[in-house]
Amino acid sequence: MMLGDNTVVPHFLGLKSTGHRGDPGNQTNITLRWGEVVGMVYPTDPRNYNKKYLEYVVKVVVQDGSGPAAQVYYNGVQLENLFGGVADFLKYTLRPADTTTATTPGQLGMGSKVLLLCISGDTHQAIILGGVRDGTNDDNVDTAAEGHHLEFEFNGLNLAINSDGELAVTFHGATNADGSLADSADTDAQGSTLVMDKAGGITFTSADQLQSVAIDQANSVVTVNADTKLNLICTGQVSVQSSGLVLGAGTNAFMLGSNYRFADQTMNTTLSALATSIQALATTAGAGLTAAGLVISAPYVGGGLAAPGISAAGQALTAMAPLFGAWSASITQFEAQSTKFLSGKNFGD
Repeated sequence: MMLGDNTVVPHFLGLKSTGHRGDPGNQTNITLRWGEVVGMVYPTDPRNYNKKYLEYVVKVVVQDGSGPAAQVYYNGVQLENLFGGVADFLKYTLRPADTTTATTPGQLGMGSKVLLLCISGDTHQAIILGGVRDGTNDDNVDTAAEGHHLEFEFNGLNLAINSDGELAVTFHGATNADGSLADSADTDAQGSTLVMDKAGGITFTSADQLQSVAIDQANSVVTVNADTKLNLICTGQVSVQSSGLVLGAGTNAFMLGSNYRFADQTMNTTLSALATSIQALATTAGAGLTAAGLVISAPYVGGGLAAPGISAAGQALTAMAPLFGAWSASITQFEAQSTKFLSGKNFGD
């Protein structure tokens, strides 16, 4: 179409007279639209309308009927809330496209692809209903072999529930919008897992696979592996209840300290009393022999004068013999109880 001033108007554009009143579409925008998140506007930003919640800028491909398609930026777009209440909520963020990276004209970037609707058809009250899958990820495809399952990944943390109901959580580290590992992420930290298997077992494994805690429900076994060092820290009491404890090779039984000390105390009390009695008798014998030694050398009468002392010494020494026997018996009795001093179920090396 050519106007009077020779202006050429393309066939897909229409003409209206100046001052003509019509519906601009701002209050009748009822079409479900899709687009790409290209910006995030936080409540502290002057561009944020509600001043309370994060808002998004969404680049939307707008096409009504058979009319021409155009890219329109929707501002002040909020994200729907799964629970819609006060006590229950789910809060997360969408990834905006990297505007510093040039894309081919008409081609979308790596921002989140979303669906949105406008409340009561009001263009200025657009709500993001959810996302649509991005076909640029060739690894994220559906297969029949997966069966009934759930899987999601958010900022490098992957959670998957397979058709057997088994849960696997895998840590990869923070990612960029294209799924690559962020510069701030540690490549050596990738691979830590939490697995709950269909037998009821639970396994925690470190990224290097050298540290793990495994609960084997089927065999009633809990296994803890530490590559270098294992620390158990408790500010209170540590209690271990078991049918037996084995440390290292388990070649030596643990000492039962209370039993040992009770028997040791009994023996020591007995030996102490015997030692006191032996000391008294040894003193008597020594005194008798000393007295006899002073007079035994006297002519004719020395032997008679020494006889009482020698007799007393002999009696004292004779009385010592059963005391030494009791001493020996006390030690023998103590050693006979040795089985009470050693654990029959706890061993170490």
